[in-house]
Amino acid sequence: MGEFYRANLERPATTEALEAHLVARSGAVDLVDAFHRWVYGLPDPAPAPELWLRDDPGERGGGRLWDSPDVWIRHEDDGGTVHQQPRPGRDNWFHARVGNRGRGTARHLVVTFGLRRRAGFTRTWPADFLPAVSAGVAFELPPGRSTVVRARWPAAQVPPPGAHVALVAAALTRGAHPPAGSRVGERGDLAQKDLTVVRAPRGASVLVPFEVRGASAGAATGLEVRRPRELAGVGLRVARPRAGEVAVTADDPLAAALEPPAPPDAGGAVLVGGEDELTRGSFDLAAALPLPDAPRAALDLPLPLGPSTLALVLTVPRDLPPGTEGTVDVLRRDGSGPVAGGFAVRLVVDP
Repeated sequence: MGEFYRANLERPATTEALEAHLVARSGAVDLVDAFHRWVYGLPDPAPAPELWLRDDPGERGGGRLWDSPDVWIRHEDDGGTVHQQPRPGRDNWFHARVGNRGRGTARHLVVTFGLRRRAGFTRTWPADFLPAVSAGVAFELPPGRSTVVRARWPAAQVPPPGAHVALVAAALTRGAHPPAGSRVGERGDLAQKDLTVVRAPRGASVLVPFEVRGASAGAATGLEVRRPRELAGVGLRVARPRAGEVAVTADDPLAAALEPPAPPDAGGAVLVGGEDELTRGSFDLAAALPLPDAPRAALDLPLPLGPSTLALVLTVPRDLPPGTEGTVDVLRRDGSGPVAGGFAVRLVVDP
């Protein structure tokens, strides 16, 4: 409450703003139910709505789960729908397009917006979603319709240039909250945009740290890398941290709950530079594993139990035409089953 009070000393605050702040910062989603019934005086929904955030443009489910078309970032509160890389040093704006696939009207709903420090794969509720950075509130969403919910991303929480931003969003309404352990792709009310847009000159390399979790000590973890034909010839490698560097990462859930969300640290920064420059960093590029120059490449990596940090390295050929762009997807599969998650890097070639 103190944080909310200080932020609104010089301007009136709405009930919706108070609800959004309390839900986001406390992570107590039962507040959505309480505000619905006891603050707004709304009845229980009957029949029930079903809130929906698409995983892919075709709304088929099971697609590119890591790049939802229904969540995006804008530099301004301008109504734009094209995702932008966050601009440091100023407020940015989160957006979510929420649909209702149920038979009843959603009289009141809240969308939470959270960030993850590194590119990764499976995003799980509530650990990867709460506490959130911000939230937005909306009312009266009829069946078969959609609405855009937006929320301010305070400048103090926008990460520095080069940081990877993985955006996660959850759509909540009275009596309809994801069960603990739910993952993006399993429920329509959870979504993520784990996409980084990088501009790099010809001859440069791009290093994108990502986090992957080993299921058991020494067991092979299967990754798959997909690239479009526009990026044929772009060198792709997977690098491990140097010997002596900290490879295992884990957020402290208690600290995250008690402290305001901090911008990502330098360990998760996306780096662009010459090979010699990047070789002096935390990752061992000399021992990096090269991937075949093919539309799809598979890689099995033995990893320790728990989360580890690796890096995807992209090297831009000197003869690639300026203005070339394309998206590289890195996927993880659970054995031979369906895709469990992924992240994306959109490369734009500068002169």
